[in-house]
Amino acid sequence: MVNYSKHFVLFSILILILVHLSIVESVPTENGFWTNVYFVITASDSFFGG
Repeated sequence: MVNYSKHFVLFSILILILVHLSIVESVPTENGFWTNVYFVITASDSFFGG
């Protein structure tokens, strides 16, 4: 379960990046937000070996 902790930290960092991107966007749109969510989900999935 050591790897789980490492993956959890990476996932948390990705979530923070997602929040940061949604705040920084000059014109936050729902479409752009869900695009970022999809990116984070696919990126985190690769970290989990999916």
